[in-house]
Amino acid sequence: MVAWNSKPKGGADKIASYLTNYAEGYTAKYGAPYTVNSSYKFDIIHNHTFIRRVVDYALKKGKPLVSTVHSPPFSLKYYPDQGYALRNSIKVVVINKWLRKFVIDVYGIDDDKVVVINNGSPMDIIPSIDVKPRDYYVVGYHGRITEDKGVDKLIEAIKFLREECGFNVVLRLLGWPNMKIPRLKYTIHDRPTLDDRKVAHWIDNIDLEVIPTKNDQQPLTAIEALLRGRHVIISKLETLEEFDGLVEWIEPDIEPKKLGLEIYRALKTFKSYDEKLQREASKRFGLWRFIRDYKELYDGL
Repeated sequence: MVAWNSKPKGGADKIASYLTNYAEGYTAKYGAPYTVNSSYKFDIIHNHTFIRRVVDYALKKGKPLVSTVHSPPFSLKYYPDQGYALRNSIKVVVINKWLRKFVIDVYGIDDDKVVVINNGSPMDIIPSIDVKPRDYYVVGYHGRITEDKGVDKLIEAIKFLREECGFNVVLRLLGWPNMKIPRLKYTIHDRPTLDDRKVAHWIDNIDLEVIPTKNDQQPLTAIEALLRGRHVIISKLETLEEFDGLVEWIEPDIEPKKLGLEIYRALKTFKSYDEKLQREASKRFGLWRFIRDYKELYDGL
C-alpha cells in the first residue's frame, strides 16, 4: 500500500484515486492534508508536501520515502524543508528535465536517485461530447487567470482580431481570476470547476488553447487540452521541453498583435480536433502512461 500525501484538491490526488482503482496490486491512499493516516500499514510513503513531520514519520517507521517535486520552492524559507525531504528520500520524482537538473545542482541529490515522470491526466479516457455547429471560432484558456500567465495579453490579442481584423472569434476563460477581466461581448468567463468531466467537455467546445505564460514548469492545462486533441499555443520556455513536437511555440515576450496573428494562423491551419495529436500526447501524458511509470517506480523499491 502506498501513502500518497498531498493536498486533497490537487491533480495528484485525482491520479491517486485512479491508481487506487486501476493499478495492478497497488493502492494509493491519502487522508488529511500534510499527514499520514497511521491506521494503515503502508509499504511506501509518497510525499508531495515537504512537511517535516511526514518525512519524520517515514524515517521513524523505516518506510521507503518517495518525494515528488513539481516546482522550485516559491520562497527561500521553504528550501530547508524541501532539501530535508529530498535528501531523506529513496527516490525523487520530478516532472521535467529542467527540475531534474535543479534538484541535483541545488540540493546535491545523487543523479541516479532522481527520476523524471511527466504530469499525467485522465483527460484521454473521458468520452467526448458532440459539439453543436457554430459560425465562429473559440479560443480557450483554462487555469489561473493572471497576468503572469499572459491572460491580459491574450485578451488584447483577441480584441485585435475582432476589432481591427474583423475576425469572428470568441475567447472563453475557465478559472479563478486574480486580475480584472474586461467586460467584452466576445470574452466569456465560465464558472471554475474541479470536475474532470466538466473540464473535458469545456475543452471539447474550444478550437484552440492558448497559454502565453511567462513562467511555468509543466502546466496541467496544456496537457489536458492536448489529451482532448486540441492544438496548443504556448510560450517557449526551457522548462517546457517535454512539450516539444506537440505544441505551437511562441516567444514569452510576444506582442499582443503578433500573438493574434499566430492565433489566426493556427485556427486556419488546424482542425478543432486532431486524433493523431491526441494519440501522441497520450503516450507522454496520458493516464495509463502515468500509472505504468509509477508502477515501475514502486516495483523497483
